[in-house]
Amino acid sequence: MEASYFGSKGTKLTAQIIDDTALVAGAGPVANRQLYPQFAPYVLNGFNEFSSWYDGGALKLDKRMGRGLTFLVGYTYSKNLDYVDNLSNGGVGGQPTSNPTRFNSKLNKGPAGFDIRHVLVGSVVWSIPGRTAHRAIDAAIAGWTAGNVVTFHSGLPFSVFLASDNENIGSVGGRFPEYASVVGDPNAISNRTPLKWFNTSGFAIPPLYTVGNAGRNILRTDTMVNDDLSLAKSWRFGEHRGFELRGEFFNLFNHANFGYPGGTVGTSQFGTISSTLNPGRQVQVAAKVHF
Repeated sequence: MEASYFGSKGTKLTAQIIDDTALVAGAGPVANRQLYPQFAPYVLNGFNEFSSWYDGGALKLDKRMGRGLTFLVGYTYSKNLDYVDNLSNGGVGGQPTSNPTRFNSKLNKGPAGFDIRHVLVGSVVWSIPGRTAHRAIDAAIAGWTAGNVVTFHSGLPFSVFLASDNENIGSVGGRFPEYASVVGDPNAISNRTPLKWFNTSGFAIPPLYTVGNAGRNILRTDTMVNDDLSLAKSWRFGEHRGFELRGEFFNLFNHANFGYPGGTVGTSQFGTISSTLNPGRQVQVAAKVHF
């Protein structure tokens, strides 16, 4: 058994921001609330002022038993916070491409888009014992190896955005810097389905010229469950030569792990899932010659 902790702190991380927006939300011409009204809002690359934080604890159990049987189980609980995930934040899984402004970056501190709180992976490998004094029988029953890997991890975070410049701060087409307001419990839903993944009535467009309070990445996708199986048979020819035939089954049970729901208030896809996080079952067969 092995237990470990890992923590990290990132500083001066680079990202894109929508730079010359109005300092505050409000009515009237945007130029009256800009620092540099002679310039239009634009995307600024290389704004190196963001930070990140990661803390994680891990537990590993490794057991090697007799007769070729090995078990390995690993569990990690972690928390990853940041302001932006990459140079152009968001855009994952059909989510809108979001960018903070110079003046609202505090709203963007939240779980990273790749923050996975719980990760559990269990694996077993069995080099199946089976050998007789007869070469012909051994060709059928000896040299088998079976392996199985089961993975579970909790859902990925996502945000709820507005599709328009409700704050009247100026914007760049296709970039979403403004959040909705939370007016109810987004997770208060009795029957979560791909057609309605969260309580859409828990969000609303804020009053005109005001800032929404939803914040970044406050909801989660479906959990991820996956099972991969491998089965291999080898034949030895002499001391240094052999032939191996292997079959591998990815997502063995063809389990659908639902993807990101629509996250833009007022659109037809809001709260609806139309994709999966993982592909369907995949099977591959490989042959290998050892010499």
